[in-house]
Amino acid sequence: MRRNRLIPTALLATALACSAKAGTGATPEASAAVPDIINGCGIWPYTRCPGVDLSGASLVGRNLAGADLRGANLRGADLRAANLAGAKLDGADLGGARLDKVNAPVALFRGANFAGASMEFARLMRSDFSGADFTGTTLEAARANYARFANARFVDTNLQEAKFNNANLANATMERCVLRFAIFPDANLDGCKGCPEGW
Repeated sequence: MRRNRLIPTALLATALACSAKAGTGATPEASAAVPDIINGCGIWPYTRCPGVDLSGASLVGRNLAGADLRGANLRGADLRAANLAGAKLDGADLGGARLDKVNAPVALFRGANFAGASMEFARLMRSDFSGADFTGTTLEAARANYARFANARFVDTNLQEAKFNNANLANATMERCVLRFAIFPDANLDGCKGCPEGW
């Protein structure tokens, strides 16, 4: 049985630094239009807002690296090209959210809800999605190398061209997923129901 490697602190620091340096791709106009505080939560790196209600918020291209958003309500929020590197979103509700091109390496999404969300071209390397729900989610062309999806649920999920190199999908569930050109080299598929075989 394979195991994901432990994430060294240095890797997290590098991811955060690179993400901040690279920017998020949002236009200055888009960022300037978003208030800095929404429902008492500061929209900036390392903000501490567990349980905050950011449902429907426009957070396009915002930098929330290292943020604590555990249990937050982000239903229908627009997080396209946002930076969530190293952020904590355990138990968050991201149902119907737009996360296309989001940058979220080394982040925590354990038990989070992504039902109906769009995550095309998302960068999710080494993040933890254990127990997350991806029912009806689009993960087309997402990069999830070394990410953890143990006990995650993929039902009617679009995984076309997604990359799961060395990912951990132990005891996950896949039903009626689009898997065209999705790859799983060296992934841990032990106990996964419906996962593709032969990787």
